[in-house]
Amino acid sequence: MTESENPIDTLVRLVSSLIYVVKDNAAVASLLVTQGNYDRELLKGYDGQITLSQSDGGDERLSTDGRLRREFALVKLGVYTVDKAMPGSDPGKVMRDKIGAEIKRIIRDYRNLPYQTTYSFNGLGYPSGDPHKASDATAATELVPSSTSWAELSVANYEKIWSSDDVRHSKSTSVRLEYALMLFKLKLAPREQCIKSIVLSFEGYGTAPDGDGVALLVWNHVTSVWEHGVWNIAASDETLTLTLSSGIMDHVDSNGYVYFLARTRMPYLWIKHEACETGDNAYAVVHQTAWKGQTFTPDVAHTIIAVGLKLSKFGNPTAPIAVSIRATDGGGKPVGADLCSGTLDPALIPSAPDGDPGAWYMITLGAGCPLSLGVKYAIILHMDGGDPANEIQWRMNTDAPYAGGNLCYSGNGTTWYSASDDTMFAEYSAPAAPAILYCDYMQCVIQVQGITHVNFQSFRNILVTDVKPYLYSTEFLLKAWLIVTLT
Repeated sequence: MTESENPIDTLVRLVSSLIYVVKDNAAVASLLVTQGNYDRELLKGYDGQITLSQSDGGDERLSTDGRLRREFALVKLGVYTVDKAMPGSDPGKVMRDKIGAEIKRIIRDYRNLPYQTTYSFNGLGYPSGDPHKASDATAATELVPSSTSWAELSVANYEKIWSSDDVRHSKSTSVRLEYALMLFKLKLAPREQCIKSIVLSFEGYGTAPDGDGVALLVWNHVTSVWEHGVWNIAASDETLTLTLSSGIMDHVDSNGYVYFLARTRMPYLWIKHEACETGDNAYAVVHQTAWKGQTFTPDVAHTIIAVGLKLSKFGNPTAPIAVSIRATDGGGKPVGADLCSGTLDPALIPSAPDGDPGAWYMITLGAGCPLSLGVKYAIILHMDGGDPANEIQWRMNTDAPYAGGNLCYSGNGTTWYSASDDTMFAEYSAPAAPAILYCDYMQCVIQVQGITHVNFQSFRNILVTDVKPYLYSTEFLLKAWLIVTLT
């Protein structure tokens, strides 16, 4: 159950998160906002001090039956400055008046929203970004917040997410099945028991060969999973919003941290071209004296960089599985040297009974090789070892559904024969563009249970001359309240 926040805590956070005073030399003033009383020693290290304390409170009846009521608190807000000899310091009276004008702006602008706080990275940057942190990474999974793969943004990249200005931080990946990721760690000031809603807004977009867009998730520290995901399909700047209005304590940990993850909606995927992937009902064996090939005919020119093969292992062959691409002769049989090649460690394939349905394995082919439209090529499998008791079994379909080629076999890799079957294969090229996540700006808006309105009752300027340096102050009396209905 959400508990009400103390009005002083709410107002201290309101003022401290919004106060912004610029000195005559264009530097931002250093201001201390605290509960309690003015402290001359603390003021020595700041351009000014702002204090808040409750002077009184009450409960007013607003309806004749007494059920509609207003609970209120009278709050004293003090502004304190002194003349300072430090270079760049404004005169005490000037600084007091600047702070007083800013207090008036804040209370007037947020008189109906004192319970709302906005967090962002504006003005922050490594390492001064603490306690808020932004990091990025690439991975095939949604990394947990504690993963060592996260790298905090540099000063220059923090500046790119300060505001909505079309200057964006980006993270990219060209590794198959990887996403581009960003992690936002925010320290929330209120007790998690007082927070009634959290709204995260991410402005940016994601691009990937298999689909554009951004996915946004929040970390549940109780179940240790990313959840409440929302996503879009935008390929240009768009604001994506994630809202939490229940289960807040599951998402804000005991230290007040909440974690959000943004990623490309789709990972980086290779482009699949020719393939035969279904209906396998038999297998072709591969070992030292049993070479196998599958011919195929590209319907578009491309550079092949990888093949997917459905394989199983019988016995315990240990020699690497050599996979290569070769040209074919006029009869459609493999010929000549390897055009490109790769290997697969048979230890990655679990031993299984004879005829096991196996699984798909991806083999990269180095830099690959260019393939021409309408020209037949062959995928070759061979091992410098193994025998019928220790072999690789390449799954195949005896109904030969693939029209662009067929199974072929050889005992030595030179003389080849054709068969009327098709093995399970797919061949891939790399897209020209990587998967990229762009962030222009992000912010987190929280609302707490407690006061819903605040306004001025009175204010006055005071000059204290019985001590030196003279103390310049302004005393505000605020009234903060919320409306309740009794049951």
